[in-house]
Amino acid sequence: MSPPSYQRLLDDGVDERKLSYGTLVSESSTPYEKPPKFYFPRRFFMLILGNIGLTICYLLRVNVSVAIIPMSTEYGWSDNFKGFVLSAFFMGYLVLQMPATFLCNKFGGKRVFLVGVTISIICTIFVPLAAQNRAAMMICRILTGITQSIAFPTMNWLIKRWFPVTQRSASASLIWSGVYLGTILGDIITPNLVAKYNWQMSFYLFSGLGMLWSLAWLILIKDEPKSVWGIHPSEVYMINSEYEHDRQSLLLNNPSYEKINNKDNEELGFLEVCKYLFKESGIYAILLYNLTTSWGYYLLLMWYPTWLQREIGLSVGNEMAFFTALPYIVAFVISNVCGTISDRLLKRGFRKIILRKFFGVMSTLIPGVGLILINWVPMEKALKLFVMTVSISATGYSSVSSQIATIDLSPNNAVIVMGIANFVGTIPGVLGPLCAGLLLAKFGSWVYIFLICSVCYFFAMTVWVLFAKTDKVI
Repeated sequence: MSPPSYQRLLDDGVDERKLSYGTLVSESSTPYEKPPKFYFPRRFFMLILGNIGLTICYLLRVNVSVAIIPMSTEYGWSDNFKGFVLSAFFMGYLVLQMPATFLCNKFGGKRVFLVGVTISIICTIFVPLAAQNRAAMMICRILTGITQSIAFPTMNWLIKRWFPVTQRSASASLIWSGVYLGTILGDIITPNLVAKYNWQMSFYLFSGLGMLWSLAWLILIKDEPKSVWGIHPSEVYMINSEYEHDRQSLLLNNPSYEKINNKDNEELGFLEVCKYLFKESGIYAILLYNLTTSWGYYLLLMWYPTWLQREIGLSVGNEMAFFTALPYIVAFVISNVCGTISDRLLKRGFRKIILRKFFGVMSTLIPGVGLILINWVPMEKALKLFVMTVSISATGYSSVSSQIATIDLSPNNAVIVMGIANFVGTIPGVLGPLCAGLLLAKFGSWVYIFLICSVCYFFAMTVWVLFAKTDKVI
């Protein structure tokens, strides 16, 4: 199915004045010459460094989930306290999700992201020292969470400025796949560092890599692409222009023509955006989806290495490194492949809402069923490991469902929407790992832990199918 032509939109009753905001242009009609033959598109700077930035964030976040195994042995930590340590990051992660909007608008997304990630790097350097005191360890992890809480809202703020509509799903998926890449690298490198050197080495190594990234981000990234060194005018034009296909795609997937074509629809204040957002079911679907899926995601993210040790019998080393990383390698591939597929299907005229709902169902149905099978179907350890890998990797589908839907609802205010969604989604990050520690200490079993996760996934799927929206609200 191809997108409707300009004339067809007029024939269908769309007012010509509603199509007139901006210039309906094609790539061939750019007023600038083509860039040189070996020109490197500067928006790739954002793709690469944005991805690496989120990779660093997750390296600093997840290495504790593996390092805590030898740390708890060395310092005599119980499962209860391990739960507190694993949830401490998320206690801080709640703090700046929504204020990130104000910070980006006042200081610029480049600076906010740089300062936040750099401070979290510094906090991570001090973890080996802080671990000698329980209170200091908790404070250090909470501060790391606070400074990283600006990451996703700020990245949305930048993505909106750096990429045109028809490249946004694939670009956002590639950048956000740093989440999986960081998890993969952390899960592969940390066990090997622990086995070969000591658990402290992972904190020092990842912090050093983070400092190198900070320098590159400082030099190469700007708030607006037009300010980037060496960018070609045609690339600036391509990013800022509304192509004919972009406009038709928006019209095809969104009946709110007036809102789409409102030239003065600039970024608004937090309360004003909320006033419009919370009148529509789309935002509630995102919030409930994030609240329920994050329970399972964060719990497994933090406790999966411990599950591998106790249920599968793996020790910290090469085997644990491989099997801990494997689900996130698959999720990384799923995220990027599905982002590209989604963009291509949108260009062919597929309805955006159908694509978002389909991938949302995949990201919830698979882990919901998988954890039930692990709980109650007798199986060999190898099969159990396979089912768990498939279940965790399904999170990759969320990159082209709930995550990109935060931009769908309000492209001009995506940082606010992502801030609200991430704030709600972080609450289970605090409670999930903590609850798992308490249940393990009380029952010594994973049955109740996985049952709660499955119920959450099925609830999320139901809400997403019934209430998810992609219409632009404001």
